[in-house]
Amino acid sequence: MKCALLKVEQVNDWALQAYVYRALARLDRLSGNFIGALEWLRRAEQTAGQGKIVTPLAGLDGLRGIILVEMGHVQDGRRVLSQTCAELERLSTPVDLAQTLLFRAYAEFRSGDSNAAAATFARALTVAEGVGYDQMLVSEALSVRDMLETFAHQPHFGPQTHSLLTRAQSVSGVRERLSQSDESALRFASQPWEQAATLEVRALGSSRVLKQGVEVSRTQWVSQRTRELFFFLIDRMPIHRDKVLGTFWPEKPPARAVANLHQTLYRLRRAVGCEVVILKEQECRLAPDISLDYDVARFEAEAQAALKQAPNDWRRIGALAWAVERYMGDYLPDLASDWALERHQALKELYVSVLCAYADELINLTRYTEAREVLAKALTAEPLRDDLHERMLLCLSKLGRRHEVVDHYHGYRETLRTELGLDPSPEVRALYARLIA
Repeated sequence: MKCALLKVEQVNDWALQAYVYRALARLDRLSGNFIGALEWLRRAEQTAGQGKIVTPLAGLDGLRGIILVEMGHVQDGRRVLSQTCAELERLSTPVDLAQTLLFRAYAEFRSGDSNAAAATFARALTVAEGVGYDQMLVSEALSVRDMLETFAHQPHFGPQTHSLLTRAQSVSGVRERLSQSDESALRFASQPWEQAATLEVRALGSSRVLKQGVEVSRTQWVSQRTRELFFFLIDRMPIHRDKVLGTFWPEKPPARAVANLHQTLYRLRRAVGCEVVILKEQECRLAPDISLDYDVARFEAEAQAALKQAPNDWRRIGALAWAVERYMGDYLPDLASDWALERHQALKELYVSVLCAYADELINLTRYTEAREVLAKALTAEPLRDDLHERMLLCLSKLGRRHEVVDHYHGYRETLRTELGLDPSPEVRALYARLIA
């Protein structure tokens, strides 16, 4: 897209420039970079104005309106979308009108005006039907999913709503698979300075080691101890030799422990097919000619960087979402050693911290359906944390799901009584009482 931007800016084609700016705004919106998206829209509007292009300006306003809604400025967004719909009606541009009506319905839904939202959504379906296709609605169905899930139970357009969601989820799955294929292809098509890492180490969710894309099989490790030592060193290098000896051979005399270390490192080298670890100045270090791609290091770096960003910073929500995606599962679930269990717990706590911060950002933007999904992941990892249950109760209440508030609270209370013999904290009980009053 950046290459396209450079090319179109070199030609005097106002319509093409406005189109590219609008596309960049859409990409930034999808990544949660709302401020960046608004800046691209400003440039697109300025460019379209220079070229005296009328119709694209209305389309830009529709995108601006939904971005304002997603930022939490619901009333401002609703006002912009209402004005844009009127303009698109006047210009007779049904494709843009159908999508903008969907955005307007969502703004009304987020405002608590369900009747207006239902009427506007029905109008969006009618306009799309008049065009002969509804792809403009499918492309945005997941972004307004909480509204569509509510409307799916209404007899007038429930089947159409269900169809939109089903098709949108199907398209999303295809895009994800294509994205993975593109990423794999880029490894082989990259420039020399962007070559794939010599070693790819995966310790989250499942443990795998790949050299030049080929997995080191379990039989190649010869013994579980060799494989375990590999993961320990990859996670902690550089590390003093004595700490390694104390972890793996604490009961052995020093000379025997050192001999065992050298023997295991030899087996490690045979398994991987190259020198991975070197002993230098009483330290175990990564061999200098090894390029390492380690999923745990990536997750930790991105999670910590995201958490350091100030709350409500427009860049934070995207960084948190990306860090969540990096966590593919628990650390080395097939290893029960003390050191692995400690690392497992530390990484899980970091993951839950990221989920909690991500949920807070979504709640601040009144994106309660998404926040509920994030909190569900956090509660799967930490089912007994009061603060997570408080956030979940709040989200369910904001979504108007009083019966789910009751069910969730009673479920949590029973879990606490069964597991710990306790009742929910006074703070949780007080919040529950207030929400169902």
